[in-house]
Amino acid sequence: MNNTDEEIFCLCFRCDKPIKVGDKVHSICYSYEKIESSVFIAPIYAEGLGTWCSDCFTEIVKKEKGELSIESLLPLINKDT
Repeated sequence: MNNTDEEIFCLCFRCDKPIKVGDKVHSICYSYEKIESSVFIAPIYAEGLGTWCSDCFTEIVKKEKGELSIESLLPLINKDT
């Protein structure tokens, strides 16, 4: 039986620290949806664009002086391209 507390989900996009199952993280996702009604949105496609540990995300927000924007995160999202 696997111990989910030790299972790595992904690495932080900034510091590469392992993010384990059960950790709390900050993430940005892209989704494509169909509005079915005023109370129901049906997901068609979703993709995670970035995940950060709390320490790194706090530093990113401080650096941006609380004015976090997608432009400030793009270099961290596209770090391998």
